Amino acid sequence: MLRFKDFLLAILISSYFRIFLVAMMIWRFPSSVIFIIDLLVLSSNIVALKVITKSAMNKIVGACFVAHAVKFFVIQGLKLTSFR
Repeated sequence: MLRFKDFLLAILISSYFRIFLVAMMIWRFPSSVIFIIDLLVLSSNIVALKVITKSAMNKIVGACFVAHAVKFFVIQGLKLTSFR
């Protein structure tokens, strides 16, 4: 159970770049900023998972890319269903 808490804490802390998305609600930014923030979150999640799990880098990169791909497809699916 302690390992799960460490894992969750690492993901939450490494996603601190998402705070910049709040600023996008107040100030006008180009849409490419969302892409840049996602890349920063992805890279910091990879580093945090590498430190916590001490696993091979290719497994961690693959897991993070799969997680971000699932997030992307879920968001796209929600956008499609909201217009019906």
